[in-house]
Amino acid sequence: AVLGLTSMGSTFFSVRSLRYVIYPIQVLAKSCKPVPVMLMGAMMGKSYPLKKYINVVMIVLGVALFMGGGSSHKTSSDDDGEADAEVVEEEEDVSSSPSQ
Repeated sequence: AVLGLTSMGSTFFSVRSLRYVIYPIQVLAKSCKPVPVMLMGAMMGKSYPLKKYINVVMIVLGVALFMGGGSSHKTSSDDDGEADAEVVEEEEDVSSSPSQ
């Protein structure tokens, strides 16, 4: 019973705490989860094949490159304005259409 309550509590609090972290950081942190698991396992005497270490490093580097690969500045603000106008027009069309 104690183990079940602990598990439910950890799930509840982890979901609640993630509300305060932006999505890219959540993805990056979740992708790095195997790193501490493998480190703790190695410190406790568990051995992993070299292929497993390489896979974890490749996953972490791949996600880090993907998350950091975006442009920090906009190249053309005109296109964004037109896209926003199209979205607003579509929303108006949807809201003015009769419901079934």
